[in-house]
Amino acid sequence: MRRSIVLIILGFNFSILPSVYSQKLRDIQELSTEQIETTYQILKDVSYGSDPEQNMNIYLFKQAESYGKGNFTLVFLHGGGYYFSDKSQEERYIEPYLKKGLNVVNLNYRLKRGIPIATSDLTKAERDSSGDSRISLEERYGGKDSYMENVIAETNKLLVDRLPTQEDADKIIADAKAINWPPVILETWPVWK
Repeated sequence: MRRSIVLIILGFNFSILPSVYSQKLRDIQELSTEQIETTYQILKDVSYGSDPEQNMNIYLFKQAESYGKGNFTLVFLHGGGYYFSDKSQEERYIEPYLKKGLNVVNLNYRLKRGIPIATSDLTKAERDSSGDSRISLEERYGGKDSYMENVIAETNKLLVDRLPTQEDADKIIADAKAINWPPVILETWPVWK
């Protein structure tokens, strides 16, 4: 399983997906602007959702294998407090990483619709860019009402077979009702809150 390291620098969020890396960045000679244009496969405005704002630019270093068994992928999330800005306005912040030959994903997300929507976009884009085909609870159920219908129906099926006690079934349903929607991953138990 891959781990993500999340750094917050000057209001910008970066996620670096580490892999085996045999060189230090400071030891790598920087590429010129002309070299960047010829040594990267650049995919602009790749969609990762149905909304026009759900798009990303992907910069794939053609010589990534020269770094050993793998290369870093930097996932850049522009600042703006989930309210304004655009990936195209923040290209200057990814340039130093392109000069070092890192793969870069520069994301846009839905703005002015609240933090949960933007967070959902960002996690979906990260899953898509890393090849993770699992879908989130929000994508699976669409909303809390559908989620609750499923929890109640499945719990009732288990009750017929007497797998949980009525008391346990009531607790399962109560815990599901207490979940904030959309669910937010926490570092501690319970995993979803």
